[in-house]
Amino acid sequence: MVIGLKNFDDDTDKVEFNGEPILDWEVIEMKTYKKNKLVDFPHFLSNILVMSEKARNLLNDYFSDYAQFLPIKHGKQTLFFINVTNVIDCLDYTRTEYVTMPSGKISHFKRLYFNKDQVENSLIFKTPEFANKKVFVTDKMKEIIEKSNLEGIEFNQEWDSDITKEIERKNSEAYEKKIFEIDQREGQKYAWSEAVELLEYNKALTSGKWKIQKNKQGTMVLGQLTFDFSYMWMNPIYLPPSLLDLQWKLDEKADI
Repeated sequence: MVIGLKNFDDDTDKVEFNGEPILDWEVIEMKTYKKNKLVDFPHFLSNILVMSEKARNLLNDYFSDYAQFLPIKHGKQTLFFINVTNVIDCLDYTRTEYVTMPSGKISHFKRLYFNKDQVENSLIFKTPEFANKKVFVTDKMKEIIEKSNLEGIEFNQEWDSDITKEIERKNSEAYEKKIFEIDQREGQKYAWSEAVELLEYNKALTSGKWKIQKNKQGTMVLGQLTFDFSYMWMNPIYLPPSLLDLQWKLDEKADI
């Protein structure tokens, strides 16, 4: 289920959570944007958790030291925004990968690494760099939520504390080798416009770390090669301009 603000103009400013406690919260009303199965974690925004009263009751003891439960109304239901107030300055900048602008200011982050000793005792947290953009949970919190049999939440791995610098180096070397092998495969090369036309004939094409094809619903999807050599698939709303300059080759279609 996807929900949104019932009174968008009046309430937008109220949900700009930045890691600070909110002391004067007033209940706001929500409406349904996409009606599916009722779940314990309805989707609102990717950076704000919403949970049902059932989930709040089950997880209250785990969240209470790190976040506020802010009540909202969704029809006859009472739901809760989770305002995470546990902000930890824990990014390991010696390993974190990021891109800077000419001014020296960070433009965006490519890969995150945390200082393990700063986060291992927290269940849920934010960082100053992403205080209004991302919520992080540790493996322990993930396990707690999964064992509770609550529905509607998905986890994306941002960091693995078990990966040492040596493992990271070997993984990067294997990843680059895989990309090289993909590009060195025999076969005709196609420009982007030609590759898109071939999708209409139920074909899949790869170029470096990227793969394009249509899924079972007939929608074009874009896959990015991950470090375990599987593809992370997405429905591209925006296509990076760099894709348009690549040369593509036919490849085996994935079952998605």
